[in-house]
Order: sequence, then structure tokens, then C-alpha cells
Amino acid sequence: KAGDKFIPLGMNNFKKVSDFLNEQQVPAHKKKEQLLLTNRNNIVWVIGLRIDNRIRYSDKCKKTYKIWMK
Repeated sequence: KAGDKFIPLGMNNFKKVSDFLNEQQVPAHKKKEQLLLTNRNNIVWVIGLRIDNRIRYSDKCKKTYKIWMK
């Protein structure tokens, strides 16, 4: 929805998903089709483009999940 934000991997500050998609040069007709993975109303992955920096893999990870789409 309008105004949704996440912290792209490698960044420390929130960025609007719409701004991120513009920077990634996603065509306007595809922006509305862009899938997002959320956890408890937080965006964790702009699917196929970037994960949220807060869920990046580190030595402190206790569990990892493998997710794929067909």
C-alpha cells in the first residue's frame, strides 16, 4: 500500500518501497504486481530484488529458512 517502508539490505534507514522500485528502474506497469514477503506487518523481502537489512544473515542466526516461488 502507499507509504510502505522497509530498510533495504546495506542501508540503515527506512526507504519507501515505491522509491526503491523507482531506483531499481521497475516499470510502472510492474510496480503494482510486485510481491512482498511480510512478517507481522513488516516487509522482509521485496521479492526478487532485496531483503530487509534487519533480517540479514549473521553469526547470531539460530534458524534459516529457504523460500522459493514457482
